Amino acid sequence: MASLLVAELERETFAFLERHLTSDGFEVVGASGAGETLELAERAQPSLVLVGGALED
Repeated sequence: MASLLVAELERETFAFLERHLTSDGFEVVGASGAGETLELAERAQPSLVLVGGALED
């Protein structure tokens, strides 16, 4: 199963993406800041990172 890291500040947007991507068979992890995104990318080694706009940190 492909894993995706979704970096998104807006909780509602993340929930929407997570719902649709998991229903399509993806494993989804989420981050809401730049530092958290980098940490999760190193740890989880996702197949793809989706970044929704500017991230703070």
